Amino acid sequence: MDLSLKRVVASLLFFSAVIHASAQESASDYPSRPIQMIIPLAAGSAGDVALRVVTAKMSIDFRKQIVIENVPGAAGMIGAERAARATPDGYTLVGISDSVLTSVPLLNKNVRFDPLKDFDPVSQIVTNEWVLVTNPSFPARSVHDLVALAKLKPETIDFSSIP
Repeated sequence: MDLSLKRVVASLLFFSAVIHASAQESASDYPSRPIQMIIPLAAGSAGDVALRVVTAKMSIDFRKQIVIENVPGAAGMIGAERAARATPDGYTLVGISDSVLTSVPLLNKNVRFDPLKDFDPVSQIVTNEWVLVTNPSFPARSVHDLVALAKLKPETIDFSSIP
């Protein structure tokens, strides 16, 4: 290797080390103040409880308080919009369900956030299992039967959904 190429490589290695060291230094300073966790759910809901358990542990690990703000309403849209407008400095987090990022924007024309551009995923915290249940006297015994019955008698089947 000639001398000029060695100097270039040495310079690149030096600057890489400086950049890495400064990144490590700034990362070690985080968090320097309390963190806000926006939960777009009602206090006491299953998602709220799960996030409180996680943020309690995070608060211990970070040695900083995590302030929880419940912002329920509009199927999570109000809290998600508040989080999307927050300064992107790592001090505002949002515990959000997949439906707020998928179904809500598809079903509501007034969404003021872009789920692909306004949020960066950090971690999956919980998973949910969904079940479909009916009264034993209901004639459908499978999803196939339910769909067929709904097509046969449109607008006659009532349902309830718990997010």
